[in-house]
Amino acid sequence: MTRRHRFAAAGLAAALTLTPIAGVTASTLGATVAQAAPSSSQSASSAASWLGAQLTGGQYMESPYTGNPDVSMTSDVLIGLVAGGNRASAQKVNGWLQKNVSKASSTGQLAKIAIAAEAIGEDPANYGGHDLIKEITEAVDKAKGDLGDPFSNSLALIAIKGASDKVPDDLVASLIKQQNAEGEFFFPQGNWPDPDATGLAIQALDGVQGDGAGAALNKAVAWATKNQKSAGYWDSYSPANTTGLIGSALQEQGKDVSKALAWMKGQQLKDGSLPPELNGTDGDALATAQGLLLLSGMTLNTVSLPGGEPTTAPTSTSTTPSPTPTSTGSATATATGSATSMPAGSDDSGDKPSALPSTGAEGPSHAGELGALALGFVAVGTVGGALALRARRNS
Repeated sequence: MTRRHRFAAAGLAAALTLTPIAGVTASTLGATVAQAAPSSSQSASSAASWLGAQLTGGQYMESPYTGNPDVSMTSDVLIGLVAGGNRASAQKVNGWLQKNVSKASSTGQLAKIAIAAEAIGEDPANYGGHDLIKEITEAVDKAKGDLGDPFSNSLALIAIKGASDKVPDDLVASLIKQQNAEGEFFFPQGNWPDPDATGLAIQALDGVQGDGAGAALNKAVAWATKNQKSAGYWDSYSPANTTGLIGSALQEQGKDVSKALAWMKGQQLKDGSLPPELNGTDGDALATAQGLLLLSGMTLNTVSLPGGEPTTAPTSTSTTPSPTPTSTGSATATATGSATSMPAGSDDSGDKPSALPSTGAEGPSHAGELGALALGFVAVGTVGGALALRARRNS
């Protein structure tokens, strides 16, 4: 079942969540119109509008660590723009991304670009002169099915199944091996569990046939259901990111996510953005982009512009800006308990730890880099949060 088929299948569930039922009045619900919270569509539109304003030159995102154009974070933002229906900004980002596919430094980043491409209606097998699905599949084969961590493996699985019903069995098997007894997915480097990776793995395993896939999916859903906070969110270095990924994944599995959705709307700032920290006051592009999945009722499997038609980006004769890096690769994370000096030379900032295999398929391994980073933290929980932040930023 390709992305378009999954999107159609998910449409009814999303409609039931996002669309008022005819004949149900405010009095029936015990609320007045004046007291009603913004609709999910209004919240998503507001978030996508804010997100579009964060783009450099209206086209791309910069790495918070280097100041350079960042294809990984730009892909995240493109997905968020599509989810929120900001077609104008999405078209411009799509045009820039097609010209900069070669800047991807890992297979996880290529997978994220492929997901973004299909979300906006492009063919990932012919995107910016690249057959992304072929490149991803070849890298997966070279790595014997394991790109090094559950985030990268999940992204690759989502990208491949979005374009084809056939997914590599060894990729599915590798992902399943990165699930602990409780059902949460973990990074082998350091053996630390990560809720964001779990939300992404649920989306990756959705609809996948194969030994153990269904059981792994059920375990992950059970873990996510059990570990939701009473207020509606999932705790992490950035609750908005995590709740966006897990909440949307559970909704795709037919679970009630009304509490998570209400929490997300309550966190949303007046300008439409979402903060990375709990009850924060400053918006964050990645938190907003991933939170938009829940606000829109979509997942990485189903995200699409209204109508789902291919989108042609406006042509431009201007050259892509190449700003001079404004930092030396050291940045302070805004998430509570995640402040860290990022390793020098980090050239991306999209989403997830680049603890990549040393096969050369995705780029250099950062295992030593992550280990050195971990030594600088006092508490285990802080280490996990910092590595999760690094994880989100590099895939």
